[in-house]
Amino acid sequence: MANAKNKYKIAMEHALQGVVYHLVQDCAKELVGLVVEDVTAYHLALMETKKSVLVMPA
Repeated sequence: MANAKNKYKIAMEHALQGVVYHLVQDCAKELVGLVVEDVTAYHLALMETKKSVLVMPA
């Protein structure tokens, strides 16, 4: 009986580790996506600023 409980406990720990791993992975992917969006927006705004500076007479 104790052996069956240990196997069940190990199986549950592995299942929980899998769930946590996927949650962390999904959160990391979402966070990276948000950072990429922000960096892209900042880069585009910077490029627009540079264009307007280059067009202005000295």
